[in-house]
Amino acid sequence: MFGSVRRSSLFTLVALLAGGAVLAGAAAALAPAPPLSARRFAAIDRLLKASGPLEAREVSDADRERFVRACRSLSTTDPLLRAQRARCQAVIDASAADKALSTCGSYEECASKLRPLRDAFDREISATRQLNVAVRREVTDRRCRAALLVPASDLRLLDAYARELTNLQSAYAEGSEQLVERALARLAEIPLGDQRSVRRQRADLRSACR
Repeated sequence: MFGSVRRSSLFTLVALLAGGAVLAGAAAALAPAPPLSARRFAAIDRLLKASGPLEAREVSDADRERFVRACRSLSTTDPLLRAQRARCQAVIDASAADKALSTCGSYEECASKLRPLRDAFDREISATRQLNVAVRREVTDRRCRAALLVPASDLRLLDAYARELTNLQSAYAEGSEQLVERALARLAEIPLGDQRSVRRQRADLRSACR
């Protein structure tokens, strides 16, 4: 009798465990997959966190180094992260070129040092468009896709800035102080500050992509 009770209790326990496993499996099957994988989300969130300090008026070398590390830690094989990496690398190149430009001492030298900055802007614009292509291809969730896409208004501002850099380069090449001052004034009028802030991007990512 004791033995039969033990067997009956064991069978009941096994049945309960099996039933629980079935229910857990059903719940897992019904739960929707997150818009981004944990790996993608963590990488993009880390990049945005490192990008935030770069919007300040004064940027420290430590802040720049954190951004460089976050950028270069992005995957080169994942299509979405590879596109993110190409874009942030262009930003790194533009920052280095801008720093070099601040040391030029003649119009001829400034024209020469402006060329890498102009080229980096071209790469950033191209990489931004490629990032949007990758987002549309890789992210099916509508809200998450909207959070990751770079707005057309931001691209228009980058295009406008690149055009004025070309005008400044021509002004330096001509050696005309008047043209240089005019080109610099037009650059200062472009409201790059109207771009979606990193803080907003990160908030959108966290609310829509996990």
